[in-house]
Amino acid sequence: MLLATQNPPGLYGGRKLKTILERRCRIASLHAEKTVNVFVELQRRRQAGRMFKQKQAFATLRDLFRCGSRGPVATVQQLAEDGSMLLVERARRADDKQTVKEVLEDVLKVKIDEKGRYDFAPARRRTRLDLRTAMRRLYFLIAASLQRHEPVLLVGETGAGKTSVYQALAHALTRQLHIVSCHQNTEVADLLGGQRPLRNRTALQAGLRNKAVALLAAAGKAAPTDAEGDFEDVAALVEAHAAETKDAAAKALATRMRSTTARYEWRDDRAASLADDSVLERLNSVLEPSRTLVSTVEILAIMNPGGDFGKKELSPALRNRFTEIWFPAVGDPIDLLHIIGSH
Repeated sequence: MLLATQNPPGLYGGRKLKTILERRCRIASLHAEKTVNVFVELQRRRQAGRMFKQKQAFATLRDLFRCGSRGPVATVQQLAEDGSMLLVERARRADDKQTVKEVLEDVLKVKIDEKGRYDFAPARRRTRLDLRTAMRRLYFLIAASLQRHEPVLLVGETGAGKTSVYQALAHALTRQLHIVSCHQNTEVADLLGGQRPLRNRTALQAGLRNKAVALLAAAGKAAPTDAEGDFEDVAALVEAHAAETKDAAAKALATRMRSTTARYEWRDDRAASLADDSVLERLNSVLEPSRTLVSTVEILAIMNPGGDFGKKELSPALRNRFTEIWFPAVGDPIDLLHIIGSH
């Protein structure tokens, strides 16, 4: 049985939301209350003016819980810093950024120093990327999200350097990065993997049979020739040998031999905005904090803003599960001079 409640439009149950945030994220009562106050004030300003007129910049309950799930903080200043990374950095317009920053500072009674936060030595030592101001900012924000196991979505114009930041970060962290472009023909199996027809079965079985014969011969056991027994007979002998000797290599070979007798096999694929939403939203379970579908990789995504030629915005249901960061085009004269001078 499903039982539901609803508040009237324009009103928010701040007290109940505070309790949920405090218990779900296990944070201090004072910090939960202040976080909810920031969220309620952002809601109020959006209803009263033109703030966040672009729906992609609007803060959601997922942002609220994501802020609380970043872990207990010792001071309100740290709470403001986390709020700035999650809410200010996703806004695409300068006036929206300034408004969110003002709300954080007014409600939490702190001052946020954005420039000082992004000037850190480890990034300059561990990557060969030209760390201009915008790049340092992105490097810091992505690294902070990955430390908390949050999937990241970079949004910015073509050629801004979104992929380069991921590549530089992977190099600095000595992690392997797989890059896959999504397009209109992308299917669910291309993202999560799926059953595919087993190809080159004859060649695979011939190679495995040779390995099995060599393994059995080394153990002093005869194996039937091609004329004396089929592939499954050889596989049965390897299985018996593995069970008798507890040999891990023999067991692995027997498993592989049996897998080639099936018509289909599972193949992993690695995966964003050109594919259909119905395809991409199959990733939703991977992006949930609870990870209802287990993933052993961190998912990093990039997206061009809607309106760019052939591009569209990802669905809200998918984007809300990412920590979204806006990547502005290079416009700072100091950055431009720095880039020219370094080349």
